[in-house]
Amino acid sequence: AALQGIKLIKYKVYVQQFILPITRIFLFTSTVLLGYGLKGLAYSYLLAEFVGAVFSIYYLFRNIPEVTCFKPIVVEIRKIIYFTVPLFFSTFLNRVMERADILIMGYFLPANMLGIYGIAKRFTPFIILPLYAFNNIFAPIISDLYTKKNMSELKIQFKRVTRWIFITSLPIFTLLIFYSQTILSIFGPDFVVGYQAMIILCIGQVINAASGSVGFMLIMTGRPLVDTLNSSFLCIINVLLNFLLIPIYGIVGAAFAGALSNAVVQLLRLAEVWYYLRVHPYRADFLKPILSSLVTVFMLKLIHHYTIGEIRIMMLPFLFMFFLLSYTGFLWLMKLSPEDQVILVALKNKMLNLKSSKL
Repeated sequence: AALQGIKLIKYKVYVQQFILPITRIFLFTSTVLLGYGLKGLAYSYLLAEFVGAVFSIYYLFRNIPEVTCFKPIVVEIRKIIYFTVPLFFSTFLNRVMERADILIMGYFLPANMLGIYGIAKRFTPFIILPLYAFNNIFAPIISDLYTKKNMSELKIQFKRVTRWIFITSLPIFTLLIFYSQTILSIFGPDFVVGYQAMIILCIGQVINAASGSVGFMLIMTGRPLVDTLNSSFLCIINVLLNFLLIPIYGIVGAAFAGALSNAVVQLLRLAEVWYYLRVHPYRADFLKPILSSLVTVFMLKLIHHYTIGEIRIMMLPFLFMFFLLSYTGFLWLMKLSPEDQVILVALKNKMLNLKSSKL
C-alpha cells in the first residue's frame, strides 16, 4: 500500500496477483498430495501469507530505503487519525457484510444449501476483478488531481476509467449468468439448483462495476467519514435483509439481500460524488458494450438452438472464446472513441516494449 501511494503499483500486482496465488496453489497441492488434511491446508495458507509479506517488505525497503533510517520525523497525528480511523471501521464493516449471509444461513439452512451457495458465490468476484485492478491505479491519481485542483481532468479520468471497468466486466458477467447452470454442474448435479442465486449475485456485482471507483472518489478526496457511514448503512441493510429473506427464500433470499443492499449503497455513493464533486461517471458511449453483449448473446442463442442443443462442460472454453471475440468485434465495429484508441495504442506499445526487452 505504501508503494501504491507513490504510484509504484506494479509491486502490489506482483505480490497479490502472482506471488501469493502461485505460492498458495503450490502449497495447497502439496498439502493435499501429502495427506495432511484441513490442518495442513490451514498451515499452508499461513505460510503463503508469510511469503507474500516477505516479498512486500523486500520491495518496500528496495524502493523506499528511508524507512530503515530511524530519524526523527514530523507526523501530523490529527490528520492521520482523521483519515485512517474511519477507513478502519469502513473496512471492518465491509468484512462483516461479506460474511453475514454465510453466518445467518448457517443458522437457518442445512449445511448442503450453505455449500451450494458458497460455490455459487465463488464465481461472482470475477466480475469485479477489473474494478480492483483499475482502483489500484486510479486511487493515487484521484488524490493527485484533487490536490492540484484539476477537477476537469479528474472528471475526464473518472468517466474513462468507469467505462473501461464496465467494458471489461460486462463479458464476464454475461458469460456467468448465461452459462450459470453449466458452470455449477462442474461440481455435480446437486449444485445446479444454485444458479438463481448465482445470477442474482452477479447482477449485484455488475452494478458495483458499472458505478466505477465511486468509493475511492470519496475517500481520496478527503471524505473517509462519508465512506464509513455508507459502509455502516450497507452493513445494516444487508444483515436485516438476510434475516428477513433467508428463512423464507433460502439461498435466493441471501443473494437478493446482497444484490439489493449493494445496489442501494452504490447509488447512494454516486449521488454523494455528484453532490460533493459535481461529477458522474457516465456518457453516451456507455451503451456500446451493452449493445455488443446483447447482440453476441443473441448469436449464441441461435447457435445453441440450431447446432449445439444441450451445452456440455467441455464446450464452455470454446463458447467463451467465441463470445469474447464477437463482443470485441462488435465493439470495434461501433467505433472506439479517440480516448479508447489512445489507451489501446499505449497498451500495444507497452506489450511491444516488453517483448523487445526480453529479446
